[in-house]
Amino acid sequence: MPNVSLVSEWLDENKHRKYPFTVTSNFQSNNAYVLKQDVICDALIQLNTINSSQLTSIVVSGNSVDFVFSSVTFTANKSLSLPQYLKVGGNILAIGSLDIPDGLYGFSNLQLEPACVYERWEGVTSLVVNSTSLSGGISFEQGYQFGLNPQAETIQMFAGNDYGIPLNCSVTNVTDDCDVLISRINGAYPNLNGVLSFSQGQGIAIITDPSNHRIFIGYNFLPSEVCPPMPFAESPNTIENSFTLDSTIHGNIITQCNQ
Repeated sequence: MPNVSLVSEWLDENKHRKYPFTVTSNFQSNNAYVLKQDVICDALIQLNTINSSQLTSIVVSGNSVDFVFSSVTFTANKSLSLPQYLKVGGNILAIGSLDIPDGLYGFSNLQLEPACVYERWEGVTSLVVNSTSLSGGISFEQGYQFGLNPQAETIQMFAGNDYGIPLNCSVTNVTDDCDVLISRINGAYPNLNGVLSFSQGQGIAIITDPSNHRIFIGYNFLPSEVCPPMPFAESPNTIENSFTLDSTIHGNIITQCNQ
């Protein structure tokens, strides 16, 4: 069982608190009325601005009692039983007494304690891409030459030939003008500066045509590197010999005569 003396001591100490308002709050209104501490027993207010948790005025007209905070107004009814729990959106106010005379009462320093205030996260309600508004669950995926780099609460987006999926001229719904767009050549990609270099080897010639944005690649063998043509045509210096490959296949062989 709890220690009764300690509980009583705790109650004795807290009966002098101004909860749910701060200890420096002033219950004196702009006229003679003083707000009793048993009127507002508890509160939970969303923090929209720095003064969201401040009670600015109380308006009483007949059975209607309005408790006006900087960001929300609660309306109580004197004809209903007490206590009353008033809820507006995510804001809650607990009322223990409505013994307030008719009138308008303004307050300059009635601030709720930090425990009665919580921060409101607005979040992202929609995303507009190419004039199209997207809402609900939105997934980002890398596409052609578009890269994503999630970091904590930030998503970095990149566009360029070094990011995402390399552009391929055979891909549908993507421009097929390969005279303008080149992503790779035979599986070779450009470097981080977007440069793809060609180096000619033995027997290869590369000729540039910058004015037309094109290059020519062809063979460039030396005469000594090319085999001479075989003399398959008949000439006076050739002798035709007949031979048999097998029992059914016959053929001819050309023999060059040396003189």
